[in-house]
Amino acid sequence: MNKYFYRQNNSGGSFDVLTWTGPKERGHIQCGSYSGLMTNVVVFADTEDEADFFAQKYAGVYFDGSGDCSCCGNRWYGAELMDDDDDDDDE
Repeated sequence: MNKYFYRQNNSGGSFDVLTWTGPKERGHIQCGSYSGLMTNVVVFADTEDEADFFAQKYAGVYFDGSGDCSCCGNRWYGAELMDDDDDDDDE
């Protein structure tokens, strides 16, 4: 299983604070390094498509830009595949 990371753009001057509602073995929310808030998502999945599905279903990640600031850009960046050495224990 792979680890995928989703981070937010500070769209509109704020971050969305998140809650993971899915199974713990499939992911969690991580504190953002700049915001100090629970704003990043780590998902454990076999494929990027599966990770996108879990991120959208269990953490509220979206990719359509709906409601995002037109000058700041979309809130969510696409999945980044994490190395096994990447720290994802900051739940």
